[in-house]
Amino acid sequence: MVRLDLELRDQLAEAIQLEVVSEQASALGRISGQLEGLLERLETLREEVAAATPTQRAGRVRLFNATRDEAARWFWYLEVQREVLGFTDREALLEAYPVPDPIR
Repeated sequence: MVRLDLELRDQLAEAIQLEVVSEQASALGRISGQLEGLLERLETLREEVAAATPTQRAGRVRLFNATRDEAARWFWYLEVQREVLGFTDREALLEAYPVPDPIR
């Protein structure tokens, strides 16, 4: 009876660990997907700023910078999530997800 209880406990612990790892991977995927979408949007917005007339430029710059701030926030979310999992190579993250500087 005790042996069966220990086996059951081990099986439950393994199932829970698998669920935790699965959720961690899912969270990384959601966060990186959101960040990638924002970085793509920033490329488009940078082109729009470059093509804007003088009267349009200020509005496009504000939109670019607001989107850039959101991308920086999602980059931070990704960085924190990775650090929790033991991935501490920030340089690789900066290279893979280059958040541009604001436009002045």
